[in-house]
Amino acid sequence: DAEVKLLLGDSYVGMKDFSNAREVYEELLAISPSSPELQERLGWIEGPSYHDGFPDYTMLTPDFSYFTDNFGFLYSTYGLRFDLGITNYLTIGASAYGGLLGSDSLTNNIAIYKGSLIGRFSKTVYASASLGSTLFQNDESQLLAEVTLKAEQPKVYSFSANFFSMDAAQLLYSPNLVDTRLRSNYFLLMGDYIIKTGWKFAGSYAFLTVSDDNKANRLILRFGKIFDKVVGVGYEYYYFDVKNETELYWSPENFETHSIWTDWEIVNDAEVTANIGGRLGYIPSDEFILREFYGVTSVKLADSFTIQGRLTFSTTAQSGQGYTSTSFGLSAFWSF
Repeated sequence: DAEVKLLLGDSYVGMKDFSNAREVYEELLAISPSSPELQERLGWIEGPSYHDGFPDYTMLTPDFSYFTDNFGFLYSTYGLRFDLGITNYLTIGASAYGGLLGSDSLTNNIAIYKGSLIGRFSKTVYASASLGSTLFQNDESQLLAEVTLKAEQPKVYSFSANFFSMDAAQLLYSPNLVDTRLRSNYFLLMGDYIIKTGWKFAGSYAFLTVSDDNKANRLILRFGKIFDKVVGVGYEYYYFDVKNETELYWSPENFETHSIWTDWEIVNDAEVTANIGGRLGYIPSDEFILREFYGVTSVKLADSFTIQGRLTFSTTAQSGQGYTSTSFGLSAFWSF
């Protein structure tokens, strides 16, 4: 069984028995010579010089995303990303997307172009940076920049620091920003940790600035229990506060929610993974019951080709009104 052999190789690495780990990985590589997962693992053992060929890997990623809400806002993108593995530890990429920003009365065509650089410092730590531009149909443009530093061991811990700078409409999702150009900067810290007994602790803090001299703080805290490593249930506290009220975008003061969250890993094997979950909570300031559901799935159709899909429905309150949104995304990953 290929998946069991892969886990065996990972176990050898964890025990620092690199000789046996190399033997297991090379057996699997003979079956799937183009597998980027195996090449990456052998790179952990042998270093960047393990592969004599160039490039180390290439990946093509078509991507489509769609968001809409009952306030009339629409944000949709479609495009392609190309990644080139220079070594096991260094990847460069380029992407191009078309899209729409829309409201009930206006539709704005956009184009997004950016280049990226990804560096992997170890099997758990990596950093990425991208720089580009969002172009609007009236010849206006906004700089697009993203920086991420992340450390992760799946199902144990994940910590990341992120910075995003972009047009405010791409971040604040307001119909009043479709034809109004403001710049926004977004600083985000995220982390979660699962202890051996299955208790999970997670949180995120975000600080947002907007070029209209506004700023905001957002805090999310979660804790809960993971049962049998597949079902999680717990409590979430959400806080969002904006300095200055404005009609251009949602800008609440001391907005809070209290929710019960759940995540369920319904399928997890070598070819298919699927997760569903959501929140059910209460908004004291609006006396409103919030509901949210999400689903994420990944299907491996071949060693070098995987499709991922994601879907989210949400009903909450904004500015004293019921607010409903739907988002959908579909991506394909083709390595060769």
